[in-house]
Amino acid sequence: VEAIFTLWAFVTEERNKGVLTNMSDKKIAAACCIDPRLIDSSEFVNNIIEIGFLDRGEDGVVVVHNWKDRQPNVWCRGKKIR
Repeated sequence: VEAIFTLWAFVTEERNKGVLTNMSDKKIAAACCIDPRLIDSSEFVNNIIEIGFLDRGEDGVVVVHNWKDRQPNVWCRGKKIR
């Protein structure tokens, strides 16, 4: 649960549109403060996709599930898609 809260905090500050463009599974896991020596980054990201917190598009880009609908005030701030 703490990793999800950490991810949401990261997205709020760094990727306010909820789109994790140019972020590998390793970078996403690092944004969640996941230690890659203990937990495989791709396995972690795939698990949170399976649970429904993230979605991976056909283009491979990961987005936070329903971010615009659930965090409209954050989504509307500036342009931080990267």
